[in-house]
Amino acid sequence: MNYCTACNINLGTVEIENNKCPKCATTIRTITNTKLINILTELNETMYKVSKGITKNPKDIIELAKIIQKGEKKLANEYKKKMELMQDLDYELSVITKFAQQMNYNIEE
Repeated sequence: MNYCTACNINLGTVEIENNKCPKCATTIRTITNTKLINILTELNETMYKVSKGITKNPKDIIELAKIIQKGEKKLANEYKKKMELMQDLDYELSVITKFAQQMNYNIEE
C-alpha cells in the first residue's frame, strides 16, 4: 500500500515512479504490514462514507462512528508498537556505530 502523508491520499497499489507521490512529489515508502494496511483501508473507506454523507440512517451513522473509534484504538496500538521498535532499532544502531568506531570501520555509504 502506498499512502501519501502530505496529500492524505491512499494511492493503493498504484505504480509510482521514483517512490514519489504523483500529486506532490513527496517521497513514499510502500507499507507492507498487512495489519496496518487493513486498519488504514477500513478507516479510509469509513471516513469517505462519512464525508460524502452516503447514509442518512442514524443506525448506520452510529456504526460508522464505532468503526472509526475502533480504528483509532488499533492505530494507537500500532503506533505504540512501532515506537518501541524504533527505540530498539535506534539503540542497536548506536551499538553498531560505537563498535564500528572502536574498530575503525567505515560503515556509512
